[in-house]
This record gives sequence, structure tokens and C-alpha cells, in this order.
Amino acid sequence: MKSWSFELSPRLRKVAEAIPDGVTVADIGTGHGLLPAYLIMSGKCPSVVATERTEGPYNATREFLEVLGLAGKVDLRMGDGLEPLAPGESDVAVIAGMGGRMIADILFRGQEVARAMKCLILQPSIQGEVLRIRLCPSYRILAEEVVEERGRFYEIIVVAYGGFTPVDNEALYEVGPVLYSKRHPMLTRWIHHKMQGYRRILARLDRQSSERAKERHRELTMRLNRLHALLVSISQTEEVK
Repeated sequence: MKSWSFELSPRLRKVAEAIPDGVTVADIGTGHGLLPAYLIMSGKCPSVVATERTEGPYNATREFLEVLGLAGKVDLRMGDGLEPLAPGESDVAVIAGMGGRMIADILFRGQEVARAMKCLILQPSIQGEVLRIRLCPSYRILAEEVVEERGRFYEIIVVAYGGFTPVDNEALYEVGPVLYSKRHPMLTRWIHHKMQGYRRILARLDRQSSERAKERHRELTMRLNRLHALLVSISQTEEVK
């Protein structure tokens, strides 16, 4: 194996930290192949399957792994979602950098494979609340993280099949019930970030008069109010302490 040094981004570093040592991993939609390369070269994981669904990214990843001398150590496969995997073949799957709706679709299309995993490490780029809503009836949330990278916030959600995570406040689908219950150090910054995003969208919607825009305005206003109430609740809890 050739000597090579590279740094994972803060986002991918948090994803890597969520992976237990010594497990076999499948990185779904690996993209650049950095995560599988890091897992093998660091000795964190003995075996990694990396997948890509289209020829261009697949070939680019293959060339990258060849440069690192990892062509025979990372099992690169082409296919959509979890289709390239057999049930029980990997202990953990990572699905990172996709929208929450797409991640949920991948898991439900590949239910047999997903349910056989010890855990799934999910990093939605958007629509984290959609992902939680769709998974909560049959998957329990084991852990959550949030990390800031170049002014953007990314959430990491670790789930396992069986059981469910009860959510008694719809705002927690957006914020993360585990992040909230554990009062993550970045929790208030994360909530403020989401609120700022909603305010920007609402400002644009204020200039539109269509019924669809008005309905979207009502929906986001409701979300904004729920998040504000959550901040008030956190503040009151901290004052009691």
C-alpha cells in the first residue's frame, strides 16, 4: 500500500467517529472514496464495500483507490442503493451526503439488507426531518451528532432496525430527539441556524401571492414557532439548573 496522507472533512470525520471499530462497513454512494480509504488505512475497519450507481463516479473512485494501493482492499461495486449487498454481508452501512427523502427511499427499497445491519449511519444533506418521520415507526435512533463545516450544519443520525424512538414534539423531528434530550453543546446554534433558514424563505414568500406560496408560508411559520418554543423550553431548563 502506498504511503498517503489526507484529512477528512469535519463532516466525514464525524461520520467515521460514529462507526464502531472492527466492523465491516458498506459506504453507499461513496462518491470520492475518501471514507473507505480512511477506514482501511487507519485500521479502523477490516473490510469496506464502497458502491456507486453510475459509471463516471465509479471509475473515478476506482482510480483514486488504485493510486492509494487500495484496489484489492476496498471492494468497489456498481449498483443502486443497497442492491449490490447481500443481507448480513456488512455490519454497518453509511449513507451520507444525500437528501433525507432519498436515504429513506434507499432503506425501504433495500429493507432486507438494511434490517440485517447492526446499525445504519445516515447523514442527510437536507430533509433530516423527513428521514426521521419515515424511519421512526420501525427504527430506533441510537445516537445523533451535528457538525459545522464552512458555515453549513450537518447532522449524523445512527439508527438500528427494531423498536422506535418516541417523539412527543414535532419540532424534534427537525432538531433531533437525541440531540435535544442530551442537550448537545451545539443544540441552540443548530436550532438558530434552522430558524434563520426559515426566515430567509419566508422573506421570499412574502413577495409571492399564489395559494401555494401562502400555504408554504403558513407551514414554515408553524415550524418557526415550534422551534422558537423549543428554544424557550431549553432556556427555562437551563435557568432552573
